[in-house]
Amino acid sequence: MPTIWKRNLMALSFAQFVSIIGMSFFLPFIPLYLKELGLQSDAEISTWSGVLFSAGFLMLSLSAPLWGAWADRFGRKPMVVRATGAASLVLFATAFVQTPSQLLVLRLVHGCFCGFVSSAIALIASETPERSLSFALGLFQSALTAGFIVGPFFGGVLQDFYGIRLAIFIGACIVLCGALLVWVFVREEHKPEKKDRSFSIWKNAEFLFKNSTLWPAARLQFVSNMSLMSVQPILALFVTFLAEASNPHIGTLAGLVVSATALSMMVGAPFWGRMADRWSQRKVLTICLFMAGLTFIPQAMAQSVSFLFFSRFLLGFFSAGIAPSLQALIAKHTPTDRKAGVLGVSFSFTLMGNAVGPLLGGALAAALGLRIPFILTAVLLFIAGLMSRSLKIKLVKAPATSLTQSD
Repeated sequence: MPTIWKRNLMALSFAQFVSIIGMSFFLPFIPLYLKELGLQSDAEISTWSGVLFSAGFLMLSLSAPLWGAWADRFGRKPMVVRATGAASLVLFATAFVQTPSQLLVLRLVHGCFCGFVSSAIALIASETPERSLSFALGLFQSALTAGFIVGPFFGGVLQDFYGIRLAIFIGACIVLCGALLVWVFVREEHKPEKKDRSFSIWKNAEFLFKNSTLWPAARLQFVSNMSLMSVQPILALFVTFLAEASNPHIGTLAGLVVSATALSMMVGAPFWGRMADRWSQRKVLTICLFMAGLTFIPQAMAQSVSFLFFSRFLLGFFSAGIAPSLQALIAKHTPTDRKAGVLGVSFSFTLMGNAVGPLLGGALAAALGLRIPFILTAVLLFIAGLMSRSLKIKLVKAPATSLTQSD
């Protein structure tokens, strides 16, 4: 029998793999759904895509600290089930919208109540021995990216043959299965104690801002995710541009391009996790940021879908080491009794990056063309690589403190 933390890791990883499959029946195809809703010009679709991508992440960045604090108070498992179940319900409703404005409202609702990845990361970080934390987060990242391999491909195929609304509806059913898997198979050993109630959102934020490792790491989460997300709202449009709009299999081609990144991330995440345990999270982070930036230069120059596919494949391998390294750094420098709360605050910076990136990329694409966001991303990742070299790493976990103020 595997130990509890290994069992939880496997169950959470598989559940999130299933949930990401369902969510990626919709998210990569937002530009194509906007065409279904009546938008025509590339500039209009780019702008709306950026807004829709950003809306959910913006609301999630505001709600994540609250859910993180509640996870410390009431348990991490209930928060994972709550977030995954809410995502399923929102996706069900998404299949029936008639206007971009209705879709925007649902994206905002999604941001308020969902965000299952951050809750799952907090649960893993609190249950996993520190010596295995980078490996565990790398394995979890592999499960997520495996979902992004399967989901966009089959979502694109379903869309091409049966329509995007049916694909979204099926995706919602799959996400619901992920929630049920967590409810049945995950057993949380950490039990919230009375003293856990003393950590308010503001105290968790204060702890992060005053920590010489956590605050720079949170800023890096913002910059790196803003960079990587800036091309997301226009990626399907770029595939359409390279393949010509008359191609009857645009959905499948777009799904394949998204899956290329996820496929190599599944390989790269465990590799970089092992390297981080052997070397250091900071060294892996710096290498991955610089190399990921380099891969965006050939993407900007792509003249065919196959060349873009290859470039995105390279991106996936190097970007796989970015998020787990930052998450492990933050988890190792946070006391166990406030881990979910601090991770929730830090994850807000990830989500703010996810919100700003698509807005910036969509606006630039609408004003200057589809290739410009790729150049911007390369520059931003190089800047993030330089920032990572100044991270201060402590060899011991930050000590727990005793607080009395509650929310």
